[in-house]
Amino acid sequence: MSSEEKFRVDLGGIVELLSRNLYSGSDVYLRELLQNGVDAITANAQSGKDDEGTYSSDTSGRIRFVVDGHTLRVTDNGVGLNIDEARNLLATIGGSSKRDEFGLGRSDYLGQFGIGLLSCFMVSDNIVVYSKTARDNGDSVVRWQGNSSGTWTVSLVEDAKEGHAVPSELAQLPHGTTVVLHTLPGEPPFDYRNIRDIIERYGEFLPVTVTVERPSSDLELVGNHGQGKPPVWDASSSAQRRWCRENFGFDPFDVIPLEVPVAGFKGVAFVLSEGAHPGRSARHQLYLRRMLLSKKVTDLLPDWAYFVRVVGNTDFLRPTAARDALFEDSLLNETRDALGREVRDWLAGLANRDPQRFQRFINLHITGLKALAVSDAETRNLVVHSVPFETTSGMRTLDELMREGPVRFARTVQQYKALLPIAAANGLTVLNAGYAFDEEILEQVRLDQPDRSIVEIGMNDIVGAFSLADASEEARFLPLIHACDQALTGQGVAVILRDFKPSTIPVLYLPQSAAAHGVVEDAARHAPGESGLSGILDMLDSAAEGGGNAASGALIVPDSAQLVVNASSPLVHQLLAAVDSPRIVAALRGLYVQSLLAGHHPMDPQARSWASEVYTSLISLAF
Repeated sequence: MSSEEKFRVDLGGIVELLSRNLYSGSDVYLRELLQNGVDAITANAQSGKDDEGTYSSDTSGRIRFVVDGHTLRVTDNGVGLNIDEARNLLATIGGSSKRDEFGLGRSDYLGQFGIGLLSCFMVSDNIVVYSKTARDNGDSVVRWQGNSSGTWTVSLVEDAKEGHAVPSELAQLPHGTTVVLHTLPGEPPFDYRNIRDIIERYGEFLPVTVTVERPSSDLELVGNHGQGKPPVWDASSSAQRRWCRENFGFDPFDVIPLEVPVAGFKGVAFVLSEGAHPGRSARHQLYLRRMLLSKKVTDLLPDWAYFVRVVGNTDFLRPTAARDALFEDSLLNETRDALGREVRDWLAGLANRDPQRFQRFINLHITGLKALAVSDAETRNLVVHSVPFETTSGMRTLDELMREGPVRFARTVQQYKALLPIAAANGLTVLNAGYAFDEEILEQVRLDQPDRSIVEIGMNDIVGAFSLADASEEARFLPLIHACDQALTGQGVAVILRDFKPSTIPVLYLPQSAAAHGVVEDAARHAPGESGLSGILDMLDSAAEGGGNAASGALIVPDSAQLVVNASSPLVHQLLAAVDSPRIVAALRGLYVQSLLAGHHPMDPQARSWASEVYTSLISLAF
């Protein structure tokens, strides 16, 4: 016949397991003692609410750490424990915290004394707890002792009124708790300065008074307590900036207030004043119920918000078992999204209210944002709507350009610069995609929004923006077009006539682009909205089907580069008047070479020889 039995637990083995795999360091016991004290004080304040839900005036909390050689005493004036609570809470390891009706961890009282005290076995073989409860009117003191061997005892201390066997710090209080620890055999005494520094780090913003004391000297206040200084998220703007310089090490570009009520989160985000790499983890400083959780939280914000550092406090986000990071759950996801929206709203607001500062921000962080936008859809959406790109019609966002019609881009900065004066003068908007990550972003946006037209600029886009010469003008320029064809034999270039601005550009060289040819024209005809090129391209196709000629300019030869002669250029008119001159060939070749140089196009040996001939002719004429 079988019977049900409980596991026998080796407490020493559990402590060793926790110290090696759960706790981040041996100082975790101080954090747990501090947390238990805060929880007890909070519970006492909660019990002090009147019928209207307000607290009584006598609820100020205090926690004292008294370092006395090999002994450490930690006393709080919290709610305290009676003998039944001591028996149930202190000896229960692994009990879950109470939760409210929404399933959130309560922000006022965790009730996890057992697991908190367990960490004390890392520095002491036994733990002694003295406690007086605020729930009873008597002066009974409970004494609970736990041993690393796994045993524990609990009893009432006799003669409590005279303070017999009760620590003096607790004897002076109407209620509260004192935890007494003794160092492990062979270990040095408790280090006063080390304990003070650790308590300062964890308890800087706690809403209770915390002191670290020695029996023979004055006490030292920890953190802001008694000084009237609010936590950084409630401080003035100047104080927040000063805190950022002292703790994050930089003077912030801006400070963004953050608040997510569902997580009980309140904080501030400091915008980096220098560029940063998006692949570098942003480390945020987070407090849980105003006690430091970690200075290295990396999952509080979306990846795209790499340009901010956050300090804040949360009441409801869940810590991991080690209590030095956040537990990944739906509430953290919701909080992360909400914080991302607040940062994004700040960015959009900055663009609207202060364009100059927004441009400064872009100059600082544009490369990182674009790098992340290539692979991250959220960042890409931010870039599309907020980041201006260089275009021939000024700085424009992709969203603005896509709403107007097809987006045409130049693949390289050199190509863009060559097109800039022509496109700007003739009302053709071209985006400069020659900078890092621009072309990759455009490709991803095209995949994200397949109904939008995003195409590389082609020669027909450019020529299509030019005006066709009338019939009489075409006939008048026919001799010059023919002379150009003859002069440029061997270059595989088609010469056409157009009327375009600026008139200071006599000829424009357009290299043939097999990749873009045909795609641009089709996209221009079928893209949503008005293309502006549709009618022109249809006219060009009709002319081609009708057997037009290069001299008339009605036919665009698809398989060759083009030299566009500007009918509005005074220099072209001078050449037309001198078309019968013996030097016309050298002049036309010189203009051709100039157009290649202006557009940073490569020259073959024939073109380079023509360049030498031009310089030779100029020198001979000069001398």
